[in-house]
Formats: sequence, C-alpha cells, structure tokens
Amino acid sequence: MRPLLPIALIVALWVSAAGAEQDPRTSVELSFQHADGQSISGDVYFSLGDAAPSVGLSVGFDQVELSGDRGTAIYASFAVPVSGATLHIGRPRSAFDTGAHGGHLFAVPAGISSLVATAARNRTLDFGLRLDRVGDTFSYGASWHRITGGSGDVMAVSGQYLSVDLDAVDQVVVFGGAESSGSEDYFRLGSEVTTGAATAGVDLTYQPEQRSLSRSQIYVDYALNDRITLGLAGLRDEAPDADPINRLGMSAAFTTQSGSYVQGGVAGAPDEDALFDLAIGFRF
Repeated sequence: MRPLLPIALIVALWVSAAGAEQDPRTSVELSFQHADGQSISGDVYFSLGDAAPSVGLSVGFDQVELSGDRGTAIYASFAVPVSGATLHIGRPRSAFDTGAHGGHLFAVPAGISSLVATAARNRTLDFGLRLDRVGDTFSYGASWHRITGGSGDVMAVSGQYLSVDLDAVDQVVVFGGAESSGSEDYFRLGSEVTTGAATAGVDLTYQPEQRSLSRSQIYVDYALNDRITLGLAGLRDEAPDADPINRLGMSAAFTTQSGSYVQGGVAGAPDEDALFDLAIGFRF
C-alpha cells in the first residue's frame, strides 16, 4: 500500500477534528496480565511545553511471554496537537490498540495480538503515524504503519460514540475498531448501556483468518460511588489449534478525582490457569 492513501485519510480526519478538546496532562499507565502466558505493558506521556495543548513525547513497551518464548515491543513518538486532535509521529501504537473500547477491565489476552504489536515484537515495525481525536460524544483514531520484511503496510481505525439523549437509560456507548494489512485482519465491536449506577456491556474481537471470535466478553459493572466500581464478567477465549476457554471473572476499580486509577481482576475456569489483570494509571 502506498503511503499516500493513509496519509490522506489521516489529514482528512485531522481537518474534521477541529473544535475537539484534547487532554494535555502527563500520564503514566502500567498493566500486567497473567493466564496461559503473561504480558506487561507500560505507557508514559510527557508534555514538553507549559502551554496547553503543547507538543509531547509518548513512550511505551509490551513484554509478552508465551510457551517459554519472550518478545518485547518498544514504541516512541512525538505527539503534536493539530486543530483539536493529536498526531503521533514516529513509532506509535496502533489505533486498534489505543482506541476507546469500553470501560471494563479485562483486556484482550496476551496470545491475541494486533498486527502492529506483533510486528514490533518481531522487530519488523518501521515508521508510523496515528491521529487521535477525543470529543464529548464522538471519539476516533486512525493509524498507518510501515512493516519491513515484505509484510506491507498496516492500517487501523477505531471509534466510540456516546449517546445520552435517551429516555429509558442514562447513556449508550458503541465502540469498535479494525486493523488490516491486506492479507490479515482484526475487528472489534462492542456496546455499553448505563442506567443509574449499573453498566452492562458486550465486547467482541474477531479474526476472519481464524474463523472465530478471538475474545468475547459480557460484563456488568456497578458503581458503589464516584470512586469505586465492582464488576462481573463472562469471558470466552479462542486461539488456533486449541479448545475454547470459558471464564467467569470479578473485578474492582478505584479512581481518584484527578483521573488516576487502580484496577484489578481475576477470572477462572475449570482445569485452566486463572487469568489475573492489574492496571495502574497516574494523571498529573
């Protein structure tokens, strides 16, 4: 794929993003997951100026260990504010990985990896661009990455729409994303409904080449107050040449007024290793 098309798409989204508010705060996020394999991820964003918005630096990593094999992915990009959006230039994460995908804790497991993340661990990820736009009702992202070794380019998009003009419920969120190299694809689609303190949602990840749902999740969260949320989830993971795994999970999250958070969860299945998820984020 020639870079002209993805660059034109990102420029078009940039123009349409005018007027959206971006969050200029410095942030640090770390997450750990353990099941059949384990993964550790981290992201740090630094604002490089005193004014808001200003140019920033984003650095991230993934370390994934599966069946005794370990791979590490490194990401680094400059974040440039452009007309209400943020353009990441360098080696950013895929929009498929960073898009708004609902608020529940349990993430896609270590064995199910985006095309860009796999390329980064295999050291074939070259240059990339990602545009993020965060709005009150509609948020989206788009990215393009060049992959070396004859794999071509990878395009990704993600989006989230929030509707609050409803009589029966307080709000409905629809989110999704897609990533493609032309020969391999990933899709994600989900929705959340909130009424009062309760939120119910479904989150599906699909890979056509596998001909099955890589991860399907149904969950219910209940906010005890503005800071503490408890959740229950049913998860089904499917991987090539393996039997599906059904798990029942519980989670809890604590959020501060500044937006910092701590989340933890565990999901179990008969005759299978328990899945543990832990995420910590700081905003300042």
